[in-house]
Amino acid sequence: MFFITVIAAFFFIQGNNHLLLLASPNGSSKASPNQKTNPKSSSSPTNHGWEVKRNNEHKQPEIPKAAKEMLQKYNAYYTGDPDKKTIYLTIDLGYESGNTNAILDVLKANNVKATFFIIKDYFEKNPEIVDRIVKEGHSLQNHTANYLKLHTLSEAKIRKEIMDMHDRIKNRYNIHMKYLRTPYEEWSDPVMKTVKDTGYKTIFWSIACVDWVKEAEAGYIYNSILNNHHNGGIILMHAVSPQSPWAVYMAIKKLQENGYQLKTLDM
Repeated sequence: MFFITVIAAFFFIQGNNHLLLLASPNGSSKASPNQKTNPKSSSSPTNHGWEVKRNNEHKQPEIPKAAKEMLQKYNAYYTGDPDKKTIYLTIDLGYESGNTNAILDVLKANNVKATFFIIKDYFEKNPEIVDRIVKEGHSLQNHTANYLKLHTLSEAKIRKEIMDMHDRIKNRYNIHMKYLRTPYEEWSDPVMKTVKDTGYKTIFWSIACVDWVKEAEAGYIYNSILNNHHNGGIILMHAVSPQSPWAVYMAIKKLQENGYQLKTLDM
């Protein structure tokens, strides 16, 4: 079995179990495998990385009990309907590496809409790309303004991180974003409560790989998706590797061939 956790940028392999530890392209988590916790109660200030337990049957992956309780309590999701052949392609935009337009070309050519999670820096530095995302009918959603460690902030500052980004998109496009992806895909009860109180739904993921490095090859990204796809899957991708557009093209073609519909988030 493969366990994926968003906490650090290296591989940790022990015995026959492979623990793949992922970090966001916007920065590295300070956590390590030995710092991972599993509290008995979901009502805890403990900060958690996101993890899923893969299977070989193309079923929705398992998650820890505390994470499952958190999803139910705070209106958060990591998958969609397990009975529908739907997959959600989500792309995090922290900085521009010159590949987003190529991904948009692939999506347009295949009539596929994706969900893009954006931070303030990307919004300010790449207005033409963001304009194109909106113009071509994709879903633009909130990745917070400054990509900070939310669990280190006060409730007021967490709310400001969310609403600052919310207001910028609303003022420019008259779009009222409703989905949030937390920085580093981390969560704690205080953070999740604040997110819910702002009216947002938090989106994690069920399919991901280390694709935020420029060396990531198309075959690796493609296989990470196709080996783990399932009904209601939420794919996390980035636009960092020059081979990401080709990986997106191959994945779309194969998923559609297998009868899947790729959609924007609709939880």
